[in-house]
Amino acid sequence: MRAFAHCSWSLNLGGIRRPLPYAIVGAVLWAAMLTSGVHSTIAGIIVAFVIPIRPKFEPELFVERVKETSVKMLNSITDQADIIKNSQFRSLVTSLGDGVRLVQAPAQRLEHTLHLPVAYLVIPIFALANAGIPVNFSGFAQNFQHPVMLGYWPGSCWANPSASRDLPGWRSKWVGRPCRRGWI
Repeated sequence: MRAFAHCSWSLNLGGIRRPLPYAIVGAVLWAAMLTSGVHSTIAGIIVAFVIPIRPKFEPELFVERVKETSVKMLNSITDQADIIKNSQFRSLVTSLGDGVRLVQAPAQRLEHTLHLPVAYLVIPIFALANAGIPVNFSGFAQNFQHPVMLGYWPGSCWANPSASRDLPGWRSKWVGRPCRRGWI
């Protein structure tokens, strides 16, 4: 166990900024803690502490590169403004996108990537489990017929600020009212 914790720490010190090595070491650390009898969520805490939180680039350098790339983009669209036909403009947009991705810290990118699955899958499953509703995936259709479930899903979709922001058209059709942004 200690070796895997040190391995994840050495990934951070070695400058590894991709999340896959941390996920692999974290999965092995989780399995080791689970078999040893220690609560396995501690593995997630250890891995969360060692994922790099500092961005790779300095903000001033990044802003300077964005300015330079913007000037190059303006010069490249004088010949052809269509991004499909203008390969130079397309490559500049791609490099700008890569720079934006790299300027973010790996923990920040991971948080952004995991937000939707956690908000719409993990948290509802934990809420149902804490409410005492057994979630049986073999008879998944039967779960939707439970009375608490029939009240939970519409209520969570109606009251969730993310759902009110992401699904306004669906909600306005479903409820028959115009959609409002933010909290209801």
